[in-house]
Amino acid sequence: MSEYTNNLTAEQLIRYIANDYVELSHDKVAWQRDDHMKICREWLANSYKNSPYYTTADKKYEDLPAAVRQFFAMLDIVEESDSGNEFHPISIGNCRAMLQEPLENILTQMKEMSRER
Repeated sequence: MSEYTNNLTAEQLIRYIANDYVELSHDKVAWQRDDHMKICREWLANSYKNSPYYTTADKKYEDLPAAVRQFFAMLDIVEESDSGNEFHPISIGNCRAMLQEPLENILTQMKEMSRER
């Protein structure tokens, strides 16, 4: 949110949110909640990156969620052939029939999880 909130301790951030003005309109309450969640996400990200627990492995895999979303976007590409049939030019397959369903389940689960962020 700001340099001010990012420099707060966890207790100070909780007090900051708890002492915020209580909105009465439903729309304003929803906006305030979303704003508080955004502040907390940014505070957590900032605090973690500046902590001793943030390792080189974390830095190495920082872009992994974006890469996974891009991977599934590529799998979702649909093209049309000259005859008018739609097809996916990129596909994943295997030669073991018993592994096809588990593979599909895993890929579906990964796709859903990558969209949650």
